[in-house]
Amino acid sequence: VAAMKPRKMVNLVNGISKVDLLMDNHALWKSMAKAAVQLSKQMNVRDISGCVNAFSKAEFLLSSEQLWTTMGEAVKSLRGVMGTMELGLCVNGFSKAPGLQTDHYLWEVLAMAAESVARQMTGQDVSNCVSGFSKVTFLRDYAALWSALVPAAVRTLPRMSPQSLAMCVHGFSKVEYVLGLDSLWLALAHAAVAMATQLNPDSVGICWKGFSRVNLLRNYDALSAALGGGEKTARAAVIQSDRLVQRSPTF
Repeated sequence: VAAMKPRKMVNLVNGISKVDLLMDNHALWKSMAKAAVQLSKQMNVRDISGCVNAFSKAEFLLSSEQLWTTMGEAVKSLRGVMGTMELGLCVNGFSKAPGLQTDHYLWEVLAMAAESVARQMTGQDVSNCVSGFSKVTFLRDYAALWSALVPAAVRTLPRMSPQSLAMCVHGFSKVEYVLGLDSLWLALAHAAVAMATQLNPDSVGICWKGFSRVNLLRNYDALSAALGGGEKTARAAVIQSDRLVQRSPTF
């Protein structure tokens, strides 16, 4: 594997990460991780983000100090110069590796990059960033970062997937600064009501957990009905939620 070019190795590891039967093949994953470490200096940003995304799905590798330190150093050497998709994949992937939680320089590089490209992000990019950054305790107080991600989330909400919406609700709910932004939570609640029938059980649970931390939404019957009921209840909830539409956010 180490004799491969970085792009081929990244394509291979991404393919493996999509096959459930191979996720427990530790020997295979270890050989891929070893190759990634050896090839890291030849990787471009797309290769690095592809590796971070794929390796973060192999739970037993999350504690591999050598792998994650190497990937983190590769990103630091780029000084955060990357596209919005690569940035989102790196933020979300790195946030799952316990050993990187205290690498302040890495997270500051990623946070500053997110601030500068937030206006170009898609819904998937925003949700990856919100989910990842919210797991890094010291970044929850970084107001400039959240001030950039909140309008990005509102802008992309109409085209956001149900899974991305759930990730945003869950991530934003961990950030004290964001909990008081009523217009954001009204927008997220309205989107959840509109998408309720498309949310899978995991996403419903994640939404419940996030929304339950927001005092403003505790008495929104439309939201409770949409997340707790079936298709009919959700349709009725959309009709009931006109008041959420009327109070849509302005940024």
